[in-house]
Amino acid sequence: MLAALAMVRRPVRVLFDDYVDRKPYHVVEDFIQPVEIAGRMAMFDIAPGLITLGDLRPMIEALGQVTYSERPTHYDKPALEAVLQRYKDMDNNR
Repeated sequence: MLAALAMVRRPVRVLFDDYVDRKPYHVVEDFIQPVEIAGRMAMFDIAPGLITLGDLRPMIEALGQVTYSERPTHYDKPALEAVLQRYKDMDNNR
């Protein structure tokens, strides 16, 4: 999604699976809204020029959240809050 938002040269349809229940992923809605939701998947129609590469930082931070089976995911929190909580959890586990 990140590459598509910043680099498309023609209209593109993107299907984003596991989108609905993972609030950190919703950071993309700062730039584009889903045109349809089907189950847990969101569909986005992307056009050239929606964002620049510099606009990607919040999305990269949100999507950088890695899921490990023994660690909490924080998918129920907004993107920035989830990322900050992940860093707190990492500090507490050192």
